[in-house]
Parts: sequence; C-alpha cells; structure tokens
Amino acid sequence: MTTALELTEPTPPSPNPLFPLNTPDYSVEINLRPSSDRPIWSRHTLRKPTLDQLAQRDRETSVSLVEHGHEEEIQAETDGPNIRLYDALFLRATGYRPDGQAHEGAEAAKSIPVSHKLAVMNGLYLTDESVLADDEDSEFFDLEKVGSVRIKQGIGPGKVAPFELVHTFREPTPKERRQYREAAGAVRIVRGRQQRTKVMSNLKGVVAIYDALIQSVEGANTTDLKAIKEQLDPVFKSKAVAKAMTALDAALQD
Repeated sequence: MTTALELTEPTPPSPNPLFPLNTPDYSVEINLRPSSDRPIWSRHTLRKPTLDQLAQRDRETSVSLVEHGHEEEIQAETDGPNIRLYDALFLRATGYRPDGQAHEGAEAAKSIPVSHKLAVMNGLYLTDESVLADDEDSEFFDLEKVGSVRIKQGIGPGKVAPFELVHTFREPTPKERRQYREAAGAVRIVRGRQQRTKVMSNLKGVVAIYDALIQSVEGANTTDLKAIKEQLDPVFKSKAVAKAMTALDAALQD
C-alpha cells in the first residue's frame, strides 16, 4: 500500500512549511486498492503519541534469536505492539462508508482491518537522515563546529520530503556513548526449553541522550531549545540521534 504522511497543523500551512512541533495529531493516507486503476484513498487521523505510549510499544517490540538445537531462528514481535498503539491513538478514518462520513471513536477502530492498521503505522514515521558535511567552499576553519555533527532529517514521503529538520549535536562524552549504546540495544538472554536472545531498545534512554546532546534544531516552527525538547516527537529524536552517533563513531575510526 502506498502511504503518505501529512501532519495536521493548528494553523494554515505556509508555502515553505516549518515543522509543527505542537501538532495535536498525524494524518496518514493509504490506498485501499493498491493494484487498481481506481484507487480508494483512506485518511487515518491519529493522536500524536506520548513518550510513554511509544516507550510501551518499544518494550513490547523485540527481535529474538531462538535456538532450536543446532539451528537458530529470528523472530520479530512488531505487529501486535503496532496494532495496539494504533487502537490507542485512533481518532477517525475515511474511505470506509458509502456516505463519505468518517469512522470515528474506539469502536470504529476495531472494525479497521489489521493490514490497514499496519500500513498506517508503517507510514507514520517516514524519515530520511543524512550527515551534513562541512562547507567546503568556506575559506576558514570554523572552530565553533569542532566536536559537533549536523544531521538533516527529511520527514514525510517522497524524494523531496514536505518537512526538513537540521539537528546540531555536540560530541558525547564516553559515559554518554556508553549510555546510548545500552539504551539503543539492550540484550536479554531468556533461558528455558529454548534459549532466546532478545534485543530491545529503551526509547526513554535514547531520548534522554538526544536531549543532552542537542544544541539547535533548524526547520521547526520554533528555535527555542526547551520547547523543542518538550514537543519534538520521540521517534524523530531517536532517529536523528542514532544517525549522529553512527557518524561520530565512524569519525573516530577514520
């Protein structure tokens, strides 16, 4: 299914929209007839999730390596947590009633097919992160940029994302690097009839590292760092800081 992300802004969008940190909800469109010449587009509107809701999904989501004798099987637990989060966030969906009215409320969410819910959740956080290189045309070496990394984050579908943020991070301390690694991929070994190795992330720990390292964000509807830390979606934070940590680790190995 084709997905498209549109953030519902509390004010009319501008020609070059700034990312609305204070958006109350997200809208994702999916094509209910992906192989037909007559598509049916369905718009699903979900509440903006809280950090607690996203952290709960992360706790329930894991990738496991299960040992079966001399064989190993990778098992991913992702669908259930995503479906439960969809149901918790659901506000309304169009495209399911002949009168054109929207399905609304918790009872309506139960009637949405599971495959549609998963398609919406897959489209909810479409992003593309890249490292912004130093300005090679500059005629001087900018000392203020030493020990920092800038991450460009396109948010939304398409080659040209509808929103773009630029996150500037300071370099983490060795302690912060260790804390990030522990939060980004905790490994737990469960012993029983079948030994299971589970890899899980601690979203709250990752967000805490983002908030500690972030120096500025360009492209949002505010430059106030306190507001950015309070309002920027935790998933966008986690993706941006993940790219930054990868870039900084690569720089150490060069």
